[in-house]
Amino acid sequence: MTKTFYILGLSLVSAALLSGCSSNEEIVPDVKDGKVPINFATVMEAPSTRGTDALQTDAFVSGYTATYNQNVGLYIYRTGKTDKSASVDQYGYVNNKYDVSDPDASKVSALTKSTGTEQAYFPGQNTPVDIYAYAPYQVSQTDVNKFTDLSVATDQSAAREYLKADFVSGQLTNTPFTSDEATAHNIPMTHRMSRVIVVLKTGDGITDADLQGAKVTLLNVQNSFDFDPLAATAPVTTKGTTTDISMGTVPADAASDAARTLYAIIPPQTIQAPKSESVTNEPLVIQIDLSATNKGAVYKLITTKDQKFDPGTQYTYTITVDATQISFTTTIADWVTGTGETGKAVLQ
Repeated sequence: MTKTFYILGLSLVSAALLSGCSSNEEIVPDVKDGKVPINFATVMEAPSTRGTDALQTDAFVSGYTATYNQNVGLYIYRTGKTDKSASVDQYGYVNNKYDVSDPDASKVSALTKSTGTEQAYFPGQNTPVDIYAYAPYQVSQTDVNKFTDLSVATDQSAAREYLKADFVSGQLTNTPFTSDEATAHNIPMTHRMSRVIVVLKTGDGITDADLQGAKVTLLNVQNSFDFDPLAATAPVTTKGTTTDISMGTVPADAASDAARTLYAIIPPQTIQAPKSESVTNEPLVIQIDLSATNKGAVYKLITTKDQKFDPGTQYTYTITVDATQISFTTTIADWVTGTGETGKAVLQ
């Protein structure tokens, strides 16, 4: 199930309404030069879908703003425009930055204007607008509507780097003018990256203790990309050379498959399998380094088929480690079943 969260209009009503006003009482909007403000709040729908292990879930809920600096960026343009209109008021809001205050899946949380962010208003002519939202917030570059040469961290063992890699975006087009600030404007946000999950299982000659402290690394992955938050589909364009992505280390007390589950977020891409001796290309390799105290062995799972990573999709590699080799299955699903592959890799 693809995780979504929503940007909602923040209801600012008069004290009379809060105390139960009659239908004849008028709600006077907060206006400036005849314009009605657009204020926002956010509802975090099932935040645990950003990371299903305890570390990533807790980090997202408790530290989304202060600790992990995952602000939301908003673009607001006249409907059909993707820049400031050439009208007399030059209407448009470019990459406005908002803080997420007290994020919690059980309640509406306000999107508070960050320091230096101007208040957004509907156009003075009361025309409809298109609203684009994305996270995590990025500083504007030369092209104010796009971000180039971004990258996910090559070490995602820390929750901070893992969460920073989870780009989401969405849009609400042709939003009509309303003077009723109680009207909610809902923007569904969609995962734009791919998630890789590795689950380590004990096999013949391997115990729980042998896998404790094991390090998992993805080899031959592109981690650089461009990002277009105004794109309705495929806003991420992968680019650049390949690198290695550290997924982290199995905890020292891990004694179950769930405790031996590691995560990484990568840009959408296809990693081709080896073609022939005359055509050189590097396949996806999942490397498992056992700790020095637990045999110190290195296993490499080298995929034999093309590995396609689609946006908003997660790929689970369940790897059984035997004393002399490893075998695996893969599961493909929406960001929460699909086809699988099996194979083996020998001890290095």
